[in-house]
Amino acid sequence: MTRDAKTITHANANSKTQILGISEYYSNKGIKFWVVSWKYQGKTHAKSFSCKKYGESFALSEALEFRKLIEEKLYEKIPF
Repeated sequence: MTRDAKTITHANANSKTQILGISEYYSNKGIKFWVVSWKYQGKTHAKSFSCKKYGESFALSEALEFRKLIEEKLYEKIPF
């Protein structure tokens, strides 16, 4: 399934929605943000994008772009 075939749904408070390594979260103050997570050399890494700071659609688009960048960087390091 391609990235374009995925649909984005909104989560209720205190829940999350997973989209290809991008999760939707709500803080305990009700602030929504998107988190990109990935594993590298056995460690989990994460970067968040605040909807309050960037606006909902821009935060998601930045998270998607960052995820794409991470995927490209990780695939460069995988020997086939």
